Order: sequence, then structure tokens, then C-alpha cells
Amino acid sequence: MILKFIFFILKLLRVQSFIIVSIMNLYLVKPKYFFVRNEFINKENYALNSYGKKNVITREKKVAKNNDYVEIFVGRLTSYSPKCKGCSSSGNVACKTKNGKSFSLIKDGQYYNDKEYGKIRIVAAATTKFKCGTVMEIKKKGKTPVLAVVLDTGGSMRNAWKKKKVWIDLAYTDSKTAKTENLTGRKIEFKVLRYGW
Repeated sequence: MILKFIFFILKLLRVQSFIIVSIMNLYLVKPKYFFVRNEFINKENYALNSYGKKNVITREKKVAKNNDYVEIFVGRLTSYSPKCKGCSSSGNVACKTKNGKSFSLIKDGQYYNDKEYGKIRIVAAATTKFKCGTVMEIKKKGKTPVLAVVLDTGGSMRNAWKKKKVWIDLAYTDSKTAKTENLTGRKIEFKVLRYGW
């Protein structure tokens, strides 16, 4: 009976010491790393956000440096051309270029010459999250990554983002090319390299 009582007291002391050490760590020591959702995250460089079922590690900066990324998302990639339903027959995209000029998929093509990233593809995205001029790397398993800039948007993409789901639409001058490239699908990785212009 006495032994049981002693073990009970020792357990209480162990729990109390754990609580005291935890409080000291939070308020006095201020550790460099903190524990969130089974992952140690470096306080100086990372913040952990949650979008749907996917955990997204957000670096606290707006422009990536040294081939780094600002933010990573996993979502859906589809394709469209100027002839799609609800699209502009002139091929004009919703966003203006950095110089404030209009851009047409028919006249100017499916590539954009970015001063920082060179010749890259054009995508439509939820501009409520991915502002015009946002540059991202699109990666499908087994395919070469594609760099693209957000120059267009769509209601479906904006509605998806309201539910914290990422839906990106890759622009083509014609729908035949989209089928041959086979870049679309679900569980596509999107690395944001730059937000906006």
C-alpha cells in the first residue's frame, strides 16, 4: 500500500515537472524550433498553414531566391484554349502585362517573356490568391517541370480557392497541343516562385 502511494506521488511530480518545463520553454527559452502537426518547423524561416487536407509550408517572403520557392500547393491542373466556352474569342487574357498592355493568346501565343524568368507559359488561376504576374513551377510526376505566369483567371478557379482548393488552368493556342503534352491531372505540385509583378 505504501509503495503504491509513493509511485502515485512520483507520477504527479513527473507530470508537474513536465508542465513547468513546457511553460519555461514557451515563455523564457524561446526555442529556435517548434513542434506543429508532427513536424519540427524552424521559427525563423517557416510558418505552417493548412489548406484543406494538405499542409503547406509558407516561407515568410514574397519572392524566391536561388531557385527557392515561396509557397507550395498540391492541386488540379486543366488546360484551355481561346476557343473554350466562356473564353474571349479574341484570345485576350484577364490580366495586363507588367507594362500595362493587353495580351492575346491568338496574337501573342501561349508563352510570355518575363524579365526575371524568361520565356514561360501562361496560366489562369484564382487571382484572389495568385495575383496577376505570379510565377509558379508546375510539376507532374514523370514530366519535366513547366514555369508559368498567372495572366488569366476564371470563376471556377476562384470558387475552388474559396474552399481552399487549388485549380490552375494552363493556356494553349489550340486544344490539340494540350492532349499531346499530357501535363494536366490531379495531385499536381505548384511551387510559387513569385507573387505578383
